[in-house]
Amino acid sequence: MKKPDNYIFDFYGTLVDIWTDEHEPRLWHEISAYYSVFGRDWEPGAFEERYWSAVREAEEKLADERGYLYPEIEILDVFKRLYREAPRTHESSMTVSEDSLDRWAASAANIFRIISRKRLGPFPSTIPALERLKAEGKKIWLLSNAQRVFTMPEIESTGLAGYFDKIYISSDYQMRKPQREFIARLLREQNIDPANAVMIGNDFRTDMKIAADSGVTGIFLNTDRHSADELIRGKAALFPAEIELIPSGDLYEIFR
Repeated sequence: MKKPDNYIFDFYGTLVDIWTDEHEPRLWHEISAYYSVFGRDWEPGAFEERYWSAVREAEEKLADERGYLYPEIEILDVFKRLYREAPRTHESSMTVSEDSLDRWAASAANIFRIISRKRLGPFPSTIPALERLKAEGKKIWLLSNAQRVFTMPEIESTGLAGYFDKIYISSDYQMRKPQREFIARLLREQNIDPANAVMIGNDFRTDMKIAADSGVTGIFLNTDRHSADELIRGKAALFPAEIELIPSGDLYEIFR
């Protein structure tokens, strides 16, 4: 069987190992303290509760507007909303104007991400595998459920940005995997025949589901070390989709 010319990768858990904790108290204490610098006062527990409720409200609104089952909001809008909605304010020489709120929200979002992120780095085989694909003249695409404000700095800091022919981040398109239109847009814009592409990811519900629904062969990397029974059940849920399971989770295995 001829190897495909197009390799569509998930990012988190597929190319990089990451661990974030968005529920630890320290995160909410520090991000509320950051807001306070700019005259916006939140009690940490109330800040956390309002953050998640604002996310849900934005997702529900977007789903209604676009008709997507899997909407992806712009998280910067939530950080801006929480600035405007602070229950208490005080005089501050650092107060943010509406004209500069977008830039401020990007800084707040990245501080939030840095505090919540505990681990980030490419898997050992990631760069060698991408180097080999490039050497063979293959096209490499990224299709990631992510927020651009978080993810582009992480793509760049891990040294992976230069390997992708184009990066598709869900927050840019208001939809996320497994919304079929997400991968369909990539295939259409890049004039790719689904038969000449593979989707490589570590999640049955998103990466493999969108591949199955789009006629793209899925390659499942078991980076989360699922048991054999879990792998069988995950694959069975997508039957009769063409999915190759790679128990080792090693990207080198895609060259078998």
